[in-house]
Amino acid sequence: MDAKYSIDEVPATPGYILRVFQDSHRQSAASGNSDPDLQLTHDTSIADWREGDDLHDWRRFAAAMNKEWNIDSPLDDWRNALEPAKARTVGELCEFLAQRTTAPRIRPLNIAGLACKSAGVFLSIRSLLADAGADPNSIRPHASMTTHADIEVFFSGQSRGLHPARSHQSP
Repeated sequence: MDAKYSIDEVPATPGYILRVFQDSHRQSAASGNSDPDLQLTHDTSIADWREGDDLHDWRRFAAAMNKEWNIDSPLDDWRNALEPAKARTVGELCEFLAQRTTAPRIRPLNIAGLACKSAGVFLSIRSLLADAGADPNSIRPHASMTTHADIEVFFSGQSRGLHPARSHQSP
């Protein structure tokens, strides 16, 4: 079977972007690089997020976000979205990004006229892993998949490599 299974791109939503940020924070907190007590929500201030996740100043953060989300927003736009950090919120940032980027949409696999979501999820993950260098013939389904939303967050983090610019990481 061909290892390539296309993943559609659709306009991103603020909710999707927030889930990606939350998952990135969860992973960072689990590895000891972020404050595990920080609850990243729509109303979290950029200042609180920056402190809790040890994020760079707004300029370096903006450059990292342009790269991670595959966009090219000018620094003036980023400054308006991120400063003043105590007044700006993660929700506002999610709105800003949603207007400029896309999100993956996993297509179900059609088998004998029936749409099979789990097969589409498996083939999409298999395709991403093959693109990253894994042997597609060794990738087989063996466990049930988590919710569709969780899988979309996986795709965004894996395909974009999304890990916001942190102060303790090299630039």
